[in-house]
Amino acid sequence: PPPKFKDSDLACILQNATSWRAGMHKARGIPRVLRVIEMLGIEQARRWGACSLNDFRRSLGLEPYRSFREWNPIPEISDAAAKLYKDIENQELYVGLHAEETKPLMGGAGMCSGYTVSRSILADIVSLTRGDRFFTVEFTPFNLTSWGHRDCQPDPHDGTYGGMLARLLFRTLPDHYPPRSVYAHFPFMDPVMRDVMSHVIPNTVGEYIWTRPTMRDDAEDTLVVKTLVGIRAVLDDRKAFPPGYSERLMVVTGYRHVDWVFVRFPSLLPTCYVSQHGAQVNKVLLQDINKWTSYFGLETSVLIQGRSTDCIGKSRGRTVDVVRDVINVLPVRWICMYYVRQRLRVSCSLQSHVQEAFHPRSSYVLLNSDPVKDWRLRESSVQAFRDFSDVVKAHLSPNVGPIRFCRLVEFDRHVQPRIPDPYRASLAESLPFLKSIYSERNDLAVLIPSLFSEVVVTARQWSQVIAHVVNYYLDDHGTHAREEIVRLARLQSQEANERVRSYIHTALGRLLRCI
Repeated sequence: PPPKFKDSDLACILQNATSWRAGMHKARGIPRVLRVIEMLGIEQARRWGACSLNDFRRSLGLEPYRSFREWNPIPEISDAAAKLYKDIENQELYVGLHAEETKPLMGGAGMCSGYTVSRSILADIVSLTRGDRFFTVEFTPFNLTSWGHRDCQPDPHDGTYGGMLARLLFRTLPDHYPPRSVYAHFPFMDPVMRDVMSHVIPNTVGEYIWTRPTMRDDAEDTLVVKTLVGIRAVLDDRKAFPPGYSERLMVVTGYRHVDWVFVRFPSLLPTCYVSQHGAQVNKVLLQDINKWTSYFGLETSVLIQGRSTDCIGKSRGRTVDVVRDVINVLPVRWICMYYVRQRLRVSCSLQSHVQEAFHPRSSYVLLNSDPVKDWRLRESSVQAFRDFSDVVKAHLSPNVGPIRFCRLVEFDRHVQPRIPDPYRASLAESLPFLKSIYSERNDLAVLIPSLFSEVVVTARQWSQVIAHVVNYYLDDHGTHAREEIVRLARLQSQEANERVRSYIHTALGRLLRCI
């Protein structure tokens, strides 16, 4: 196979190029060491019989220059050209393009080259784009797949203001371009420009990392762990393999020590992580487990009945997308009911919007593996926490009176005006539940981050786990177990619930062994 370049060498060249700025477009802006190269370029243009500068401007539909001073108003430049060429019509194309007056530095000016160069480059770009079949007739979801077509669209909220080069750097050299690095978001901007940018975007400049990325020499030696024993060892050794969710959770909540209990199934991975603040939130959540069993059972029945449709044909059965319309919705309805204190009707059109609003929160903290999406996920997660915090404070703080929050159902602001009053039902038992959590730790600055971490961040993962369990027992090998689970669920007893839980552990254990 052909030799390959090391990622570290490629990253070093690119990052050096970011810091080593080129000279701006202007007359007498060519470095002295390139003087010979410029002389060869002038001679080559003469041998080819290149047109004059004004002839070139006429071919582009531009007005020809009438004087050297119009071409470049700087006296020492225009006077020198006038002595050499006598008439503006004799101005050579190569020299004229390089020494032409440049555009002033302003928003959208780009490289600030001369107007003739800018006009010719723009015309060339338009022609190449319109004539490239991959940018026109071939640029369809059919050819690129729906994911590929969507991935090629610019995202104005990804920290690069719609730029595409950052995606290439993040995905090709992920070990050398960490999320939020200005070297990736703006690879053509020297990081020493931070002081200048602080006056242009003062509210955003602090969210970028302006220092040059560094990494260990052995960071490229990647070892893939595929066995259950290896996975267990990696997850248990938090010193050698620190989880990234703690740091990201601190970014979202702004609180360093979050009361977050990371509970795992004892039969699979017998470890329980408890923060130094204890487990007050988890204690309240688990002290009345029978209440939650009844609640989720009832809500599941309501969702299945409300979202299912009659089968077509002679069959009298009904069909439902159990993952999309039931499993993914259950934790969202629970959070809205007991924490945000807003009840979502089964037929509510906002239910899918609320469900999608929870996705970025869990993805950023727990599953943030694509640095391209890091900026958008982080921004939406931080805003979600602020909204969640405002809502809980309004319910628990003694200094806040009765307030009607439009964002109680949906954390995203663009949905707020669409929430109708009929969906604001009376939720008598949700407030006592919040107050019981508050009584365990009456410090809202600690309680709210812990509450957000326990329920909002993990909502998506709960749905994913249950979806895996349902998928496991819907296969042919789970026919007998599925019938037994149905029988146990109908008994509605503590012993039957424990038996069902063992089936859940079995399915998850098989899933881990198949990784």
